[in-house]
This record gives sequence, structure tokens and C-alpha cells, in this order.
Amino acid sequence: MKLQERECVDGTQVTIGRRVYYRDGRQQASRRYAAEYRDLDGLQRSRGLGTTSRARARRMAVEIQNEIEQGIKPVNDSTVTVEELAEAYLSAVKAKGVARKTQWKYDADLKKLKEFCGEIRLQQARQFTEIHFYQYREWLIERKFADKTIQGALVLAKQLLKWAWRQGMLRDYRLAGVTMSKAKAKPQPCFTSEQVDSLIDAAFGEQKAAFALMGYAGLRIGEVEQLHWEDIRFDDDRPVM
Repeated sequence: MKLQERECVDGTQVTIGRRVYYRDGRQQASRRYAAEYRDLDGLQRSRGLGTTSRARARRMAVEIQNEIEQGIKPVNDSTVTVEELAEAYLSAVKAKGVARKTQWKYDADLKKLKEFCGEIRLQQARQFTEIHFYQYREWLIERKFADKTIQGALVLAKQLLKWAWRQGMLRDYRLAGVTMSKAKAKPQPCFTSEQVDSLIDAAFGEQKAAFALMGYAGLRIGEVEQLHWEDIRFDDDRPVM
């Protein structure tokens, strides 16, 4: 395959470039990048990368090199639907024996993804690209989901497609270059000193000491329950940690 602007990507044996073709007797170069490499059997292979970004093409070349090193053979274009893929992934998660609460969360997030894909009429999983990923993020924001809920749903979408690629259900993993900012935690409520004093005054027996330790020593309830006398040091008749 003849490539224009050929480049052997650092750390790989994969060459990228823009494929050359002829039209009306004139040589032209495709806007999209392609890759050339030798597969597990040493045979010369080529693959269209479907991107006009050189940086993205380099990242995809690294992915191809990883596939080769891990012994993953590329598969033909898959016809598996988003619905089928989500059901298969959820079954695999359940088979691992994860907690029921985790199963429920996965199911809820997969339903969000299926609803989004249904609205934009994206049926086959192989059609899901970075552009759709960011559109999905905007779709979640428009529905006013909490930041952490959005991040969880996006992480699961990436996990789903990466799992499908590793299982040989998809030819490639197109979200490898996707970056996400960390969700901002919401301010948590905190008792005032007056509220803590009110709790201590209203408590009885061991509760008084427990509330005081949580309010003024910064201990959590589990740490209070596990506290031993040897954990406390008395200096000048005042207990310190």
C-alpha cells in the first residue's frame, strides 16, 4: 500500500500515513489515515483508521501494536447491536458474582446508554465513536444527572466497548483516546459546634463520648467503635491521639 507522509510510530512496528489513490489519472491522497503492519503470522496487513488527525492515528497505531503483542487477532466488522452488547456485558458481570447493588448500578447505566443510542438511531455498537461518546455526555448533562452519576455512566460506556473489543466482538476499541475530567464532589453538610454540643447534651452514657470523639477528634463512627484505651495518650490530664 502506498502511503503519503509515512511515519513509523515510535515504540511500534506500525507505519501510518494517508493512502494514495488515483482519480482521472491523477494521484491523490486520502484525508483519512491508514496503518500498515505485519500481523501475528508475519503477513503484511493494512487497516483504515478512519481519522484525519495525525495524533489520533498515532494512538491507534499504539493500540494495533498492543493487539499484536497480546495475540489479539482483528475481527471482521461486527453486526452486534448496542442492545445485544449491553445484555451480554451485564450477563458477564453477573457471572462474576458481583454484589446486587453493583448489578443494579450497571443495569441502570446501561439503560441510559441504550436510551441515548435509541434516540440518535445508532443501532450497531461498532458505529459508536468518540463523537458519540461526547454527545452522550451532553445528553446526560441535559437530563440533569449528578456529576458523579454522569462520570459513572461514561466510565461504564468505555468499559463496555473495551470489553467487547477484548472479547473479539468488535474489531477495535475506538475510545482509547477519550479523556474525562474528574467529577467534582458536592459540598458535604457539616455540623456546627452548637449542633455538636446539642447532640452531646441530649445523649446518654457512651453516646456522649462517641459524639464528642466524632465531633472534636474527627473520628468516624467505625473508628470510635474500634477505639481502645491504648490508642489514647493522656498529657497533663488532657487526652490526645
